[in-house]
Amino acid sequence: MAMIKKTTRWIGFVMGGLILAVTFSMIFGPFSENWLNKGPSNTGHVALNCQDCHVDASGSVRQQIQGKVHFWIGLRSDDVNFGHMNVENQTCISCHERSNDKHPVSRFAEEQFLDARKAFSAHTCAGCHAEHAGVRVTMPASGCKHCHGSLKVKNDPIDVSHETLVSEGQWASCLGCHDFHGNFLRKTPTKLEEALSLDDIERYLNGGSSIYGSLRRFTAKEKGT
Repeated sequence: MAMIKKTTRWIGFVMGGLILAVTFSMIFGPFSENWLNKGPSNTGHVALNCQDCHVDASGSVRQQIQGKVHFWIGLRSDDVNFGHMNVENQTCISCHERSNDKHPVSRFAEEQFLDARKAFSAHTCAGCHAEHAGVRVTMPASGCKHCHGSLKVKNDPIDVSHETLVSEGQWASCLGCHDFHGNFLRKTPTKLEEALSLDDIERYLNGGSSIYGSLRRFTAKEKGT
């Protein structure tokens, strides 16, 4: 009986060790990208590797686990990253920095944009560009309503006023004239009939070719630059 118990115990140890080894290899092994990938890369990110955005967290696995445990039991005030660093705004901005950005994420930290933060996390790049969705933009074309619900433009340059468009709820028309970040070199239409159609806008948001032309003020950094 004692021999059976001892054998059973060793089988348990071996099985546990195998499960632990497989788990760690899935997370940290050379094929981990295949297991952990949450979905297709967004437009423009196909050539990137996981490590280009998901940078390894500092410290060994043991230290990371120890830090997590100490945080959970109250021995440290700040949590630690496990495996990889969190992907945050600066991760995106390191490649997409634009001094002329019309809608920088930092702007949405202001109190007046509280509703936008609640609606789609406007204070984060991922709020509009959630990665692994296989598209360019994950925010709907009508997203402008969360900040411009009472928009009035002095000396309005278009033939149908912004105030009228807002009152009629024509939110999809915003991107028909304006590119969100203001990065394209183009003349903004002054007639509503010249605005891009909703079909064109949605095709672009879903990863189609540019509807605002090819000239940009700033281009994203290439991998490795």
